[in-house]
Amino acid sequence: MPSINTLILKETKISYPAQLNEQSRIAEFFKTLDNLIAACERKVELLKKRKRYYLQQIFSQRLRFKGFTQPWQERKLENLFNFEVRTNTISRERLTTQPSSVQDIHYGDVLIKYSSVTNVSKERIPYIISANKTDFLKDSLQNGDVIVADTAEDETVGKATEIQGINRQIVVSGLHTIVLRPTQEASAGFFGYLINSPVFHQTLYPLMQGVKVLSINKSSLSLVQIKTTYSLPEQSQITDFLLLLDSEIAKQIVKINLTKQLKSAYLNDLFI
Repeated sequence: MPSINTLILKETKISYPAQLNEQSRIAEFFKTLDNLIAACERKVELLKKRKRYYLQQIFSQRLRFKGFTQPWQERKLENLFNFEVRTNTISRERLTTQPSSVQDIHYGDVLIKYSSVTNVSKERIPYIISANKTDFLKDSLQNGDVIVADTAEDETVGKATEIQGINRQIVVSGLHTIVLRPTQEASAGFFGYLINSPVFHQTLYPLMQGVKVLSINKSSLSLVQIKTTYSLPEQSQITDFLLLLDSEIAKQIVKINLTKQLKSAYLNDLFI
């Protein structure tokens, strides 16, 4: 592993301003940037907590939008989704950022990167290296498909993302995923939020198998029961509200990343 010892560190020469006034101005400048980053990070955590709260309240029906009073109906997932879309076992090593003919939804990205709804026309979905798209046409995803990660190192197993924004591109579901294809019309994004709600995730705990790595299987998942509304206007209001929260979270994350890049650039320029 790369290392450095005390002797080398002692002999290292650095340049810095001798005037305390200049040192102070530089320190205050970077402190301002750090404070801005910290404030944005706190706002992101607050928004995420608020989102978790609303996910819990909405999908337990403790909170309903005005004008909707019809009780939600309980159904097994196998009665809401088709489980027959095949997934592949392509490893991360066979994926690239270089454009190719087929894009692949990897379970690691579902767990860490993608939100409840993934717009593939805007998100950076990796490509399969040297893929022949005719080999994947049968298994290509459609808008509305929900991709579930069936393996994780912790209880995040079962995290999902609903696919939207597919136009002509071929997108497939990859390693350690299960595809849920809705068998009836639904508001875009609704099932993505429903499957990711704390109410639903709690039903998965008894199904998780393993010690160091947890997993769930397709047959067990298909028998899970869930309450849902069939009202498209209610689904739409729920989705629009949660998308607004996600949009605000994304804006703050972009602001954090831009500020960090700015700080890095100034560190390089001021101390060169």
